[in-house]
Amino acid sequence: DFRGFAGTIAAGSVKPGDTLLALPSGKSSRVADIITYDGKLPEAFAGQAVTLTLTDEIDISRGDMLVHADAKPLLSQRLQAMVVWMAEQPLVLNKLYDVKLGTQTIPARVTAIHYRVDVNTLEQLRAEQVPLNGIAQVVVQLDALAAFDAYQDGRLTGAFIFIDRLTNGTVGAGMIESAITIDTDITEPVTGSERAARLGQKSAVIAVAHDVLQQADILERALLDMGLVALVLSHAVPEQIQLLQRAGVIVLVDKPELADLTLTETTLADVVQQVVSQARL
Repeated sequence: DFRGFAGTIAAGSVKPGDTLLALPSGKSSRVADIITYDGKLPEAFAGQAVTLTLTDEIDISRGDMLVHADAKPLLSQRLQAMVVWMAEQPLVLNKLYDVKLGTQTIPARVTAIHYRVDVNTLEQLRAEQVPLNGIAQVVVQLDALAAFDAYQDGRLTGAFIFIDRLTNGTVGAGMIESAITIDTDITEPVTGSERAARLGQKSAVIAVAHDVLQQADILERALLDMGLVALVLSHAVPEQIQLLQRAGVIVLVDKPELADLTLTETTLADVVQQVVSQARL
């Protein structure tokens, strides 16, 4: 019947009776006990690894943060950071990476590179990519709400790493400068390519054999299991296709004249593999 929450105190201190907020949910509870291998503690401080038990059964997941109400961190899905790139392949705008922030791993994209630093002159240069050993100020868009601090306020909660989703290798590191809220100065409409990038795929209209298209439910499910959002149109018209392309979806049709690409494979498995290879970013 034991339920405790194990972690490391990043800053400050905690003692039984303190009221804590769980972020990002915002639910609160009081500390019942501070438990270690050697027994219970009357108080714990920054740097200590402890287990907290709470007086209420609130939902707390891996990567959540417990904080005092008067010491809330930043809470956002967008952040500005200084990053150093550590991979041969450059940092690319809108490519999907995993960001490890604290103990949680969140899919994320760099949506803007404000500038790259010339390490010899410290000049701020315009850049579309960040090369190996490059340093740049960027905007990171997380796929989920996260709690964090500016690096100057807390090194443990203000730093993160980029992880390549294919190799699982660390490709970059960052220091958070600030959270970013809604930018009301941006008035450009959202494009189909932006929506497709958000889904982690290339939007495309692909013609496949009629017999394969007849297995629409199986085909769509197989592609979804492979990480792609696709829709089969048995009786496609150009207006429908254009609307789905604006949504960033992969459209499968049986009319080559309406498609960007025609696949000659006749088996379901072969079609799935070809669509995945064409549509993955």
